[in-house]
Amino acid sequence: MPVFSGTQRLKIALGGFVSFTGLLILVSTVLNATGTTNLGLVFQSGLAMAIAFVVALLDVACGLLLVLEGKKISLFASHQKKTNNNAD
Repeated sequence: MPVFSGTQRLKIALGGFVSFTGLLILVSTVLNATGTTNLGLVFQSGLAMAIAFVVALLDVACGLLLVLEGKKISLFASHQKKTNNNAD
């Protein structure tokens, strides 16, 4: 079984979150377009709109993190020196 680094685990988790959110958006769009459900009734409360807004912001942030994969992001970058395992 492969051992993933912290950065690789973060990318996998973010990819899963973005995929899940995209699937929810796709399903809700199809249900609304076919007239099966009325999303206006669901999102009437302010709490539901706030939750949808937060999820949308997280989705965009995760997408940006995945796009900027080669760049160091100070929030997740470790400032510790890596150990050298070369024993002589």
